[in-house]
Amino acid sequence: MLGKRKPPASTFHLTKERQEAILFRLRKDLQKVIGRLLRVREARSILYDEEMYRTFEEKGGQYVALVSLERDKGIVIPLVGNLKIRRMI
Repeated sequence: MLGKRKPPASTFHLTKERQEAILFRLRKDLQKVIGRLLRVREARSILYDEEMYRTFEEKGGQYVALVSLERDKGIVIPLVGNLKIRRMI
């Protein structure tokens, strides 16, 4: 429904305009319940195993240090709260 595909064929008859109106209303109601759909760009996604990151606490906050493609330059991300991160992220 949310992907704007055509609905499956049905056994009862509805006009094209009525079908579109029903699908529009259904999409809007689903978006209210689900919220905005999450989108992930695979080109900017990466999977880190346990050897590619570390967590540490400093100045009362928790951080995740990730390896980067540039030598001797890591990426440090501050976290909200005190989380236990294990395995892959």
